[in-house]
Amino acid sequence: MLPRQRTVGGRHHRAAGAGRSLSEHCARACGTLDSVEGARFVVHGLSPRGGRLVTMHREGRMEDDYVGTAFSDHDLLLILRSAGLPEPGLVVDDPRWVEWRGAAAHRWGTG
Repeated sequence: MLPRQRTVGGRHHRAAGAGRSLSEHCARACGTLDSVEGARFVVHGLSPRGGRLVTMHREGRMEDDYVGTAFSDHDLLLILRSAGLPEPGLVVDDPRWVEWRGAAAHRWGTG
């Protein structure tokens, strides 16, 4: 039987669990992540006006790219998915993929 295919960012990818690990699946979909250099996505501290900025680290770039402002776990999952992470719910607590700065993970509100 052929592995399931899914479209992420206009490209076809085999579903996680179809012959490779989730980390391998995410690395193929999002590019290689070097866990020594830091996390690929950063959820910054609580803003005084509410929410947390989310940025994405791209290898070889000096500055991170702003990808959105999350006000809840649901917002964060949507932002990560739209940025190209195929299964954000499975890696949101994995420090190789998401780094939480300035406040505890999954803490929302104002700073």
